[in-house]
Amino acid sequence: GLLARIASEISESDANITFVSIEDGKGDAFTKMRFIIQVENRDHLARLMRHLRRLSDVARIAREQE
Repeated sequence: GLLARIASEISESDANITFVSIEDGKGDAFTKMRFIIQVENRDHLARLMRHLRRLSDVARIAREQE
């Protein structure tokens, strides 16, 4: 359910998912999901991240620097 809700939120924000990886927490209460997303600019990314943080099952969201 959570993956579908995240993908839906990304789609509704007019962004594109180009890559997804999911790493099971193996006994941990958390599952790590990593997305590569195409956005228009930094403001678009900031808005998207705010929307994703509002999802009840999202514990943490961060931008990964290359």
